[in-house]
Amino acid sequence: MAQTISISDLATDVAFRLNTPAFAAGEFVSDTQILRLLQQSLGRLSGILARCYGDGILTSAQTLTTVPGLDLVSLPQSFTTLQSLHLRIDGVSHELSRSDLGDRGGIATTWTADALPTYRIEGYALRVYPTPDAAYTLIATFTDVLAITALTDTIQGEPAWADYVVADVCARIRQREQKDAGEFVAERTLVETAIRDESVSRDRGGVVQVRDTYGALNAQPKRRQWGLR
Repeated sequence: MAQTISISDLATDVAFRLNTPAFAAGEFVSDTQILRLLQQSLGRLSGILARCYGDGILTSAQTLTTVPGLDLVSLPQSFTTLQSLHLRIDGVSHELSRSDLGDRGGIATTWTADALPTYRIEGYALRVYPTPDAAYTLIATFTDVLAITALTDTIQGEPAWADYVVADVCARIRQREQKDAGEFVAERTLVETAIRDESVSRDRGGVVQVRDTYGALNAQPKRRQWGLR
């Protein structure tokens, strides 16, 4: 069951598991560094989830507005894969097509329902053809990542997601300390396997069937005194 996961709680769990002081300036791992480690781990987790469940597991939709005379429209920094792009005209959404480099000569010259514009993805932006002559509304549906910008942020996710992040960050800090990270690496592998196992238990309707694939980890009380439960 999805729950709210506090990023500051994840940082606290990491410090507890490693038996280290709270992350702060002047410590071996500062608060800025732990934030970066958590961001990187959430990025890796997002990749695992997308591969296991498909693009729909982390899907977001955002309304974008064109600027007259400018053919570039910025995409969110958390964007990874564009699933669809629609143009909203008079309350009706029209799906737009992607333009190849060689197609520019035959594209529409106006933005209307009868002659829709096209687009290309360039980095974290859309290049649209033709250049818009007014402010138009675009609706972008895209694969997102579990993005955070501060330790005070929260995300929505499964308990195992939090467990993966804590084990992953602990392993990387241990490696940075040039100490044995084997315990955390093994734990991270076990959690990742549980996530993958759950993803293949979907029925034809796409409903996740809960399975006790995580029991092996739960059976170790000394490891389960932490985390978001």
